Amino acid sequence: MRMRKGLIGVVVGLSMTVASVAMAAVDDTRLVEGFDSDNNTLLFGWSEIREGLIDCSAEGTGYTYLTDGAGAVTGLTGAGQPATFNLGLVEVPYGQTSGACDLQAVGVTGPQGQVNHGQVVSSFVRALKEQFREAGISGGVGCLVRIISHSDYGKGDQQQAPTVVDPAVVLTGVVDLNTHETNCNHRRSSDVSDQSSERGNGNSEARGNGNGNGNGNGNGKKNR
Repeated sequence: MRMRKGLIGVVVGLSMTVASVAMAAVDDTRLVEGFDSDNNTLLFGWSEIREGLIDCSAEGTGYTYLTDGAGAVTGLTGAGQPATFNLGLVEVPYGQTSGACDLQAVGVTGPQGQVNHGQVVSSFVRALKEQFREAGISGGVGCLVRIISHSDYGKGDQQQAPTVVDPAVVLTGVVDLNTHETNCNHRRSSDVSDQSSERGNGNSEARGNGNGNGNGNGNGKKNR
């Protein structure tokens, strides 16, 4: 009986561990991306996965995109029709999702006019970090960078040697889009601030606005 109880305890413990790992591995972020090699431009957009709300997935070949010349994708059509996204039971056209499904166009041409895989990845990292800062998202970008780094973008025939020709401003192009779902475990800065205030209510000995993890000299807003 003792052996049986011990075995049951081990099985239950393992089951709980596996279950907790499975829960932690649930995808929480969606990345839509595509590379226009004719214009040396990477399109991407990330969104939080929230079941029953809006699905920003876009998958397929031959999407035509329009930009404002400064990086924002202002229009997206597939097979001559505006791209749409599921908002509950409603189909919402691109550009009408309050920014949730908007894409960004990023030029990947290097300072010497070179185009290669490393240049594609580094251009994506810079643009992604800037978006995270603007959105108040804390946490690394590796979960999304890994997807682009494992692609073939900028390799083979897509490579371009250094050149003195200045890259043109891309206003329109055609791209194949892919959708990926991954776990990033991102946290918004407001969530971090709320937790800090719960741990300390401004007492100098706590972790509020003194020297702890609040707004002072600790690991709060100053380090983001």
